[in-house]
Amino acid sequence: MRRREIYVTVLEKPEAELKEYVADLTPEILLARSWKGKEFLRYDITIPSKEIFTAKLHPYERIIRECRKIFLEMGFTEIKGHYVQPAFWNFDALFQPQDHPARDMQDTFYLNHYVELEGDVVEKVKQTHENGWVTGSTGWGGTWDINKARQLVMRTHTTAITIHYLAKNPEPPVKAFCIDRVYRREAIDATHLPEFDQLEGVVLDENVGFKHLLGLLKEFFLKMGFEDVRFRPGYFPYTEPSVEPEVYVEGLGWIELGGAGVFRKEVTQPLGIKGRVLAWGLGIGRLAMLRLGMKDLRRLYLPDIGWLRSVPVIKR
Repeated sequence: MRRREIYVTVLEKPEAELKEYVADLTPEILLARSWKGKEFLRYDITIPSKEIFTAKLHPYERIIRECRKIFLEMGFTEIKGHYVQPAFWNFDALFQPQDHPARDMQDTFYLNHYVELEGDVVEKVKQTHENGWVTGSTGWGGTWDINKARQLVMRTHTTAITIHYLAKNPEPPVKAFCIDRVYRREAIDATHLPEFDQLEGVVLDENVGFKHLLGLLKEFFLKMGFEDVRFRPGYFPYTEPSVEPEVYVEGLGWIELGGAGVFRKEVTQPLGIKGRVLAWGLGIGRLAMLRLGMKDLRRLYLPDIGWLRSVPVIKR
């Protein structure tokens, strides 16, 4: 048997060559001109960079500030008020009957404290509730109980602030808004909380009407990034006509974001308000949910650092 011979060529591994590269071009290198004759380290753009988390505002706070900025740019004055209000300003001054379901313990946080109420305004509101006073209304009938109006409550809407402001500033023109916390006895779920933020606004003038209210609200929602806005007829004890603004969100359909309308004479005349009043109240929490693509309102208040870091400062 003939033997086969196999020849293997062994290549020696060359020694590694060390080179000096310039990684950072500093002012010192430029001044000394020491970069001449040296090679620069190439950047590999495929290498992932280290994540850096800088300080930024909470996304919900950014949306609140955005709402505030829009109304300030539209010439409105921001107003504030106390969380605790007499039932008179929270309900009665708004021509809300004293046996209205919203005033029950199921919806309102009542406090075991009372304040004194006196003056012509209180008497006019009393007569308006009982017989309509001089407003042309028949009122709600029955006997108006001043003790119910004297009781303190955790405000259920910021309308208590805007109506009190109008009573102190009854001469037109007035453009005011309030962004603040309100309280209701709500069961906690994905779309309801016992305390939440509301955006309330009023316009008092002699020559304003329903079309101005719709145009103002549509302009606000357009500035907030909602292109499709519509208004559905609604009912509130203190406005007529009344509507509920809705915006269209892809994948969710039409979403209601609050209520609006023109104050009734039963509200304005007893308080000496001269002119027509356009009013609205919007839930900022629900608006923020839509802007941030969330499905659970409670996430706005959770200390979820991972989610907070992932929310971009600028909406793309």
